[in-house]
Amino acid sequence: MAPDWEGIAGWCREHAVECLYLLCPASDAALARYAGEHHFALVDIRLTLERPLDVALPAMEPTQAVLRPANAADLPALQAMARTSHRNTRFFRDGKFPVALCEKYYATWIANSLADPATSVWLAEVAGQPAGYVTADARGRIGLLAVDAAHRRLGLGRQLVGQALALFRERGLAMAQVVTQGGCVGPQRLYQQCGFITAEVGLWYHKWFA
Repeated sequence: MAPDWEGIAGWCREHAVECLYLLCPASDAALARYAGEHHFALVDIRLTLERPLDVALPAMEPTQAVLRPANAADLPALQAMARTSHRNTRFFRDGKFPVALCEKYYATWIANSLADPATSVWLAEVAGQPAGYVTADARGRIGLLAVDAAHRRLGLGRQLVGQALALFRERGLAMAQVVTQGGCVGPQRLYQQCGFITAEVGLWYHKWFA
């Protein structure tokens, strides 16, 4: 059954919604046609990857990074990385959101993760300087993963993912999950190297009313 577009559009106008999001399963051709007919723009492909936790992580080359739990004193460094590390996400790709607002979104996300007692935030340091982070929640999901541009291709991403998987195992979880973008080959390759496989594919559409 097709959504009630007139009702949706009316509600958005009534509540001064500027941009409406639509997440469409890749297999739902009818909903994808609906999105096109009502002038939604396809802005991203959403990949959900999963990995069973009873399979060991492949051996990794040692890195120069030291991993430790982040604390409140680390927040400025975490937010500085968050503002620059997630440029391939749909909010930046859309092109209509102010860049400063997109940066604030991820800075707020990492701050909320650090303040959430159910979420673990681990920081990677190289020579005492912040070089990356990962967030891992109580349900086995990796939320944010970032490596500073100056420290990429050194194995820090795999080390951070491995830390998240170790936390999930300690909590007795059976499955790990992460969401990434279909156009981001680097993160996909990283997760695949860590044993993740694609479980779901979705299409993100945005509809601007202005």
